[in-house]
Amino acid sequence: MELVVLTSGDERAASDALSLATKLGLQGVREVTDPEEVPEEPSVVLIGTGGTEDLIEETLERCPAVLLLHWDLYNSLAAALEVGAETVHAGDATEAVEAFKRLVGSRVLVFEGKCGWIRAEDPRDLPYLDTVEMSLDVLDLVDPCDVRGILREAGVDVKGLDDEFLDLAGRLESAIREEGVDHVTGDCFAMYEEFGAVPCLYFAARVGVGFTCEGDSVALVTDLLRPPEPDVRSFMGNVVDVSWPRVLLAHCACPLELGEDFEVVNHMETGGPHAVRVKVRRGRAVLARYPGTVVGCEVTGEPDDWTDRRCATQVEVVVDEEFEPEGNHHRLYYGADREVMERTFRAVHLNPEPQRR
Repeated sequence: MELVVLTSGDERAASDALSLATKLGLQGVREVTDPEEVPEEPSVVLIGTGGTEDLIEETLERCPAVLLLHWDLYNSLAAALEVGAETVHAGDATEAVEAFKRLVGSRVLVFEGKCGWIRAEDPRDLPYLDTVEMSLDVLDLVDPCDVRGILREAGVDVKGLDDEFLDLAGRLESAIREEGVDHVTGDCFAMYEEFGAVPCLYFAARVGVGFTCEGDSVALVTDLLRPPEPDVRSFMGNVVDVSWPRVLLAHCACPLELGEDFEVVNHMETGGPHAVRVKVRRGRAVLARYPGTVVGCEVTGEPDDWTDRRCATQVEVVVDEEFEPEGNHHRLYYGADREVMERTFRAVHLNPEPQRR
């Protein structure tokens, strides 16, 4: 990926940007001075000079995904402010560039699309995501592999696990290996109808691959834009109670590595095997949902009022400030830098932007 530099014809800007591109791990510089030449593919874009307002607007209109940068030179920030475009300073952009590369470079396996109640675009319809589509009819033809070793390594006692669950998990593992994907999402309730089991425990145990429940494209984009450090998976939870500063999240899947202990249970909404009750560890974290929610918080663990009438993994957090929940699913990132995530979210412009409809 090159660094696209928008200029009004000042050759110094593109020349000065060469060292910046190297610092950010980008492969050279591409100068753009004409609106007809703005990129139509996901791009890291530097506003190189003033007088580029038309170029900025054209880029945001035509490019499916933009990480927009400014620097201290040549009236760069002034041009961004003129058109109301949010940016990140090039000197603070290293983590944002890495997150943007993950967003547009990850290969995402989508099973059967999104669940019907998700009020956002189907991940398969977003042009900046590299998605591999697989219907459950095709998954049914995949030869399952033995996943007991994966489960044991994560600390799961495989004795007594349901055969239908092991069959589904084995098919998912075979598909992940065959397609070489980094992340998985899709209609997990349709999986239950087709295979008689849910994938929650498998995804919770399967390190090295991210997962987003229910095909929620907003929660998926949120996770792909996480900071590169620390490189740990996140918990995606339903917002089930808000009583400031306490926020309660719940879901039936949670990475096992986030917990002090866990218990294999049945899925709350379907009764199918196997979900997981993870007793998450305490600590500092960031609660996030793209594009506008990035809140520091303290994870206080499993709530005292845990109940089996909510999804099995229940997490209580105490937030640093009140916020307006932007939809249902929010993600919890242990040890993340709130400021890094906030400026990344602010400077990443997606077209279309996944959102509730």
